[in-house]
Amino acid sequence: AATNLPRWKEVKVELKVQSSSGADGCRFQLRLTGGASAEAGVSVISLFPSETWMGRKNGLRTDVAAWLNETQPAFIRLPGGCYVEGTDLMTGGWFWKKTLGQIESRPGHMNDVWGYWTDDGLGMYEFLKMAEDTGAKPLLVVNSGCSTRGCVSGDDLKPFIQDALDAVEYVRAALAHLPRLCWLGALLSCWRWFSFS
Repeated sequence: AATNLPRWKEVKVELKVQSSSGADGCRFQLRLTGGASAEAGVSVISLFPSETWMGRKNGLRTDVAAWLNETQPAFIRLPGGCYVEGTDLMTGGWFWKKTLGQIESRPGHMNDVWGYWTDDGLGMYEFLKMAEDTGAKPLLVVNSGCSTRGCVSGDDLKPFIQDALDAVEYVRAALAHLPRLCWLGALLSCWRWFSFS
């Protein structure tokens, strides 16, 4: 009976890493210990430094953001072409709407081009804030109905066109507090499928 299942709850704790198992100082193990009959289920673990750039929740590490800020990029592109496409058009790509909201509510996806799972913790909203916080203009890459295996056309392309239009509207609304022309626009992801002859 599902009613006997424990409820999920958010637990926030401050962790202090005492040692690292990696030469780069970045590897550690998180161990949950308890009595002999203790059980714990973990759904989402989101680790952030206690201080983030501009004090943002789910914000950038201060060292990374400081470097971005110092380099003063004119724009920041998100995401990359193969990452937005995926090998499987419907499951392997980056779908920006699924990157919104609380991190624990985001479904994440398998990046089947590069072979790793991502929780999409750096989503559309975080990307826009990163660009704003570092003074760069966001350049959004949208899927144009292509995967690394090929492209769709005709009526099959309509959902991708609508998704791109929705992305433009989302960005315009999210950046409405900034001066006009504060973002560069959207880039199509299917550059490899065109021949320029």
